[in-house]
Amino acid sequence: MDGLADLLPEPDLIVWLDVPLEEAWRRNGPPTVFEVAGDDTTYPAFADFQQQVLDDLHDQVKGIPQMVLDGTMAADELARSAVDGIRTIARSRGTRAADNRK
Repeated sequence: MDGLADLLPEPDLIVWLDVPLEEAWRRNGPPTVFEVAGDDTTYPAFADFQQQVLDDLHDQVKGIPQMVLDGTMAADELARSAVDGIRTIARSRGTRAADNRK
């Protein structure tokens, strides 16, 4: 990663909430300038730009443990899945926090 990210410690785990582009488009409403490249606010422009961003992010975090969660799950199910995955990673690293259940 370039810039500020180079100054930060590497994360123990990256958690991705994976939402299909069609679902993101449906949930989002009209895209902002941060979600498309240029003035084209059509779905194809949104999908192309978002895929480019995602590909770039994946390239930047190669080699870091990652967990992909289905972003279309219900919030409580998503939270349980995230906590379970984080505990699994923590246990594999021998982290005491893995056993702290609050």
